Amino acid sequence: MHPVVTASLVSLGKGVVENLTRSVGKQFNSPSNLSFLSEINHAEKNTSVSSTGIQLGSLSEIQLKESLLRDPVVVSFAEANPNTRIFLQRRSDGTMQVGSSSGQLLVLEKDSAVNQIASAFFDKSRVQGSSQSPLHPETVFLK
Repeated sequence: MHPVVTASLVSLGKGVVENLTRSVGKQFNSPSNLSFLSEINHAEKNTSVSSTGIQLGSLSEIQLKESLLRDPVVVSFAEANPNTRIFLQRRSDGTMQVGSSSGQLLVLEKDSAVNQIASAFFDKSRVQGSSQSPLHPETVFLK
């Protein structure tokens, strides 16, 4: 199996398990006759909710990318780096790093909406195998 896909699946599974374990103390709002797979799908859709209340799991990769490219922080970074490739990387502390082929970097604030959107876009791109750099397996191209 491709290491990028494997890492993405592990990350996705971890998020689902964490969401399920967080909801143990809460009443689960699903009928008791739902199958286990349905419950996992329900949990996966509700794992990523941005600070604006948008369920990121319901957005497509293209919608997430467009949202990122409209964010003022990302827009100003892209404008400061014309004619370069803009990419995303996940850092070990959970933040997302926006970089350019010129070498400049921008670290998004951990609890910010833009970081959550960038993380959702990164995960979807990795799972779907799109927007990835052949030279940098842990990188997803944004622009």
